[in-house]
Amino acid sequence: MAATGQTPSFFTTKQAADLLGVSAPTVIKWVEEGRLRAHRTPGGHRRIPVEALRAFENECRQLLGKPTQVGMKKSGQVRVLVVDPEHDYSDLVSEYFRLQGDVRVVQAIDPLTVGFQIGAFEPHVVIFDISCPRIHVREIIQLASRLTGLRVVLLSTTWSGELRGITADHPSVVAVEKPLKLDQLWRLAIEAD
Repeated sequence: MAATGQTPSFFTTKQAADLLGVSAPTVIKWVEEGRLRAHRTPGGHRRIPVEALRAFENECRQLLGKPTQVGMKKSGQVRVLVVDPEHDYSDLVSEYFRLQGDVRVVQAIDPLTVGFQIGAFEPHVVIFDISCPRIHVREIIQLASRLTGLRVVLLSTTWSGELRGITADHPSVVAVEKPLKLDQLWRLAIEAD
């Protein structure tokens, strides 16, 4: 950042990662995949123009509001998005699902990355812990109602009447209380009709 207090014209990958709430390797991956525009300095460092970062952020935020269709599995894989602030639990679920067969799993915890992954990764299943900060359960439910073929498994450490009411109105959404066995979660997420 400029010492004069002016907004810089370019961000480093670290600065962009901090602003987006993701890791620097994630930003580098997005640049390498062509999803986020950047250029290289003569020293080989990536620099992201302010307008490119703003456009990317707006596009990711809009993904949560765009109706779309999940459609057929790409390359036969089942795609699962795990949204859980407990990294150990999220890693455990991800590893268990990968060991079950042809399953690809990505993880997210912030709204921007969740929106981006839903648009780019097109998951068949979203496993969402309702205690996740800055993402309201109603946003995830609205997604389930707009995306054809998307199944949502809500996880909660406390079962509530609100969750019971939500799942009653949305057949593609199921709510369960944590902790639960991984094989039970697998059946709810993947094997359910």
